Amino acid sequence: MRGASLDERSSTRLPDAVVEARIANVDASPVVKGLSEPLVVIITQRFDPHADVVEAALARSSAQSFRIDIEDAHRFLFNWDSESQGVSLTSIGSDHGLTINDAASCYYRRPVGAVGHPALTGPSASFTAREMQKFLEGIYCLPGLRWISSPVSLWNAGAKPGQLVIAKRLGLDIPRTAITSNPGKAVKFAQALGTDMVVKPLDSGTLDVASGSLEFSARRLTLFELVRDASSISLAPTLLQEYIQKRSEVRVTVIGGDVHAVEFEPRDLEETIDWSQLHSGLEYRVILLPEDLQTRIRKFVTWYGLEFSALDFARSTSGDLIFLENNPNGAWYWLELETGLPLSDRMAELLTRPRLAATC
Repeated sequence: MRGASLDERSSTRLPDAVVEARIANVDASPVVKGLSEPLVVIITQRFDPHADVVEAALARSSAQSFRIDIEDAHRFLFNWDSESQGVSLTSIGSDHGLTINDAASCYYRRPVGAVGHPALTGPSASFTAREMQKFLEGIYCLPGLRWISSPVSLWNAGAKPGQLVIAKRLGLDIPRTAITSNPGKAVKFAQALGTDMVVKPLDSGTLDVASGSLEFSARRLTLFELVRDASSISLAPTLLQEYIQKRSEVRVTVIGGDVHAVEFEPRDLEETIDWSQLHSGLEYRVILLPEDLQTRIRKFVTWYGLEFSALDFARSTSGDLIFLENNPNGAWYWLELETGLPLSDRMAELLTRPRLAATC
């Protein structure tokens, strides 16, 4: 399940006037070393409503923010050296800049891959894009920087097999699951379930085609359908999961140890596997989870070294909460809009907290 109603799409472009205004704002930002207000560096892309509202929340709290949209990274001059071991950047044509190491935290929101310098084309542009990407990846793993959250941690926490292992060890209920490219094993798994199953992608489920892209989400399968199409399973590892007859879904957003749970369901129940893919017709309510479940969820997030994460649960018809997956950099602003939960303010508070330890 993903909070897709407001998820960003990297292909979305902002109007040039908006981009120029944002750059002008960065150029004019009085971000200098030594100011008392906490500084937060935001790494993202041009179109990112989450970053927009966090910037606003930081401003309300008198904190400073410095945003780097990766598509516009060429507008900055970067520097790192082995003596100072600090990363500094300055906006081209301006004396405004900062040392990233002075930041209270760095918010790795939703950056796209680096792009080539606009003055270049062809292989030369591709080369500069790769060099910029590798430099950024080096920054992400420099000792002493606090990331919410580091790409390394995000990759680790996003791996579905590991999620299910850790969740089960911590006492969370999980659906019976198999990931296999063996058609015979898949059929045996389905027969042992004795119920329908769900097939879902291990990654984003995006397929690029000539006309654009297609999005694949979870789909319900019968045993007959699986047996009929079993040979296709040998083409790639396939995630099969016990179908949970549910009455609602619960998105749990963990921000710095605070657990925010929102339950939602369609106003008219229908056979939709992933209700978060519905853009309308959902009823939302804030709920309080049992304390022992909150403790398990916090331990799950902490195990991955995260201070933020979004977990998805299904509430079965018997009332049990079944862990489905973890979204370590998941969407949350849609829940703020639907329920009024002050998640952007909570995120701003997390980003400006004093560091407890250096992370990579």
